[in-house]
Amino acid sequence: MDKIVQYREIIKLLITDYVNEASTRDDVERQMIFDTEHDHYQ
Repeated sequence: MDKIVQYREIIKLLITDYVNEASTRDDVERQMIFDTEHDHYQ
């Protein structure tokens, strides 16, 4: 089970880094969605 928790943290870190670096447009609102109960990430 420890690997699953570790994988979740890695996924959240990757998505967070991507959202922070992906767009330089200020008129676009970026949102992250983390559903850790069902393991859905956007």
